[in-house]
Amino acid sequence: MTEQWPHTLCSGASSRNGKEHSLNVRCWVILHGVRLSLYPDNALACFHYGMTLYQVGEYEKARSFLNRALSLNPSFAGADTARRVLN
Repeated sequence: MTEQWPHTLCSGASSRNGKEHSLNVRCWVILHGVRLSLYPDNALACFHYGMTLYQVGEYEKARSFLNRALSLNPSFAGADTARRVLN
């Protein structure tokens, strides 16, 4: 699996208009959840799922996944961002 796969399936995710935005947000949550189920011990997968949850207001769940990402690998590519969100 490449890092690009969710981007090609949720190509309009940056749009902010009503129903389309709502559908795209759900698409991101589902796709990152699937990715996490395939790679449960991958810090980057935990990070992306946590950030997606954070963006939809699921703050406690997001914190859990961001903390898990940092515990799996304290220096993964998104570690600094995860720390900023957690603080």
